[in-house]
Amino acid sequence: MSHLSAAQPRPPTDAGRMLDIARLRVLIGYLGERDQQGWWPSAFLSPSSQAFLRPVFPRTFAMAAYRGVVEAARRAHDERLGIGRALHLFRLPEAVEQGVADAVRDLLPEPGWDRDLASVETALGRLRAMTLEPASVVGGPVRIGTAAELAGCDWLPKTAACYCAGFVDGVAVYPYFLDVA
Repeated sequence: MSHLSAAQPRPPTDAGRMLDIARLRVLIGYLGERDQQGWWPSAFLSPSSQAFLRPVFPRTFAMAAYRGVVEAARRAHDERLGIGRALHLFRLPEAVEQGVADAVRDLLPEPGWDRDLASVETALGRLRAMTLEPASVVGGPVRIGTAAELAGCDWLPKTAACYCAGFVDGVAVYPYFLDVA
């Protein structure tokens, strides 16, 4: 994964914002996996996953790992939040999902795409760099806005802060945006 930078305001359609979403998904996906916090039962981003994914997906290993962890996290979020009026980092509006998919196709062939996943401490440090201010959470579903906010980019640091607090405190959090339309 490319070196992450602190989230900065960008126009909503900017490809950089889509990369930020993809990078945030990778960090949260990794930190939530079985070998780290255990919020979902996958291990797609663990070093051992290469042993079984590389032979099957020799040229697209990174994409397979990304898709696997995103799906595992999506299922965990959907189980806690339901499907319908709640949107979250792993289930975004279709236009955003398409933009993120395009960004991921550009991101994952880069050598070192996973360097921020070298350890939990490294990943947490990168996640902290994406937040603007610390958050406090109790655990479980956490409403952090409305679906209309997903058109902008202010939600990225808020979302990162919520997850970061959950990982630091050891409580599973599921930040979501309510579709009030």
